Amino acid sequence: MSGGIQRKPSDMGPRIKPAAAKVADTFIKSSGTQSQLTVRIDTNVHRRFKIATTTADVSMAEIVEDAIRAWLRDHDV
Repeated sequence: MSGGIQRKPSDMGPRIKPAAAKVADTFIKSSGTQSQLTVRIDTNVHRRFKIATTTADVSMAEIVEDAIRAWLRDHDV
């Protein structure tokens, strides 16, 4: 035994996962027909959008997907 203090792993604080594992943990498993899209938008726009979709009883995802489909249709893609 060395002269130092013996510590158990639980005494050393939380274990930090490698960055790759942290990123992988953020992905949600999809059903195979859907994919996740992450975008950054203005905070005020997001707040207004959330209020509007909640009031209309429709999901933000539905509106975004409809908007993307319309854009693709308009651009012959």
